[in-house]
Amino acid sequence: TQTFTVVPSTGNKISSVSVSGSVIEASQDGSYSFIVSSANAVKVEIVGENEAAPVVEELTIIANKGTLNGKSISWTGTNVKVTNNQDKSTSAIRTSDSDHHRIYAKSQVVVELTSGTQIKEVKFTCVSTGSYATVISEAATAAGYSASINGKTVTVSGITGTSITFNVAAQTRITGVAVTYKA
Repeated sequence: TQTFTVVPSTGNKISSVSVSGSVIEASQDGSYSFIVSSANAVKVEIVGENEAAPVVEELTIIANKGTLNGKSISWTGTNVKVTNNQDKSTSAIRTSDSDHHRIYAKSQVVVELTSGTQIKEVKFTCVSTGSYATVISEAATAAGYSASINGKTVTVSGITGTSITFNVAAQTRITGVAVTYKA
């Protein structure tokens, strides 16, 4: 039995360790072990990745600052795009609000990275506490994400990719979105 420990350099982490093509897991103490069963050479491969600090990008979500495109309105930042898509039965997207965006019932909210590898969390700031935050929280949870409310802020986590999408069942109003992601 051969045992070894891998210590990544600062700012990096171990993605995988394999021995002769078979991935092995670390023990609780962080060491790796494998059994040498022949006189043949054994190839140990260690794959690491940079564990850069996450980036937080904040967008102010005001209706009259968004880009209107038919039944959608969107706000684009440096690496993040937030879109509210209206249901075909909804008459209009409200573009006159000067301090928030009104999300109507039966609409879809999409948050996506235009550059980056993975969204870690999304925080929606609502106009007020209570029902608006609850609507966003319930919609995100129904879509399979974890959501928590702290006053006017809804934090959505449990995200596994570069975008999140959820359908909103009732009207709500938001003023900002902050997206934390891996660059």
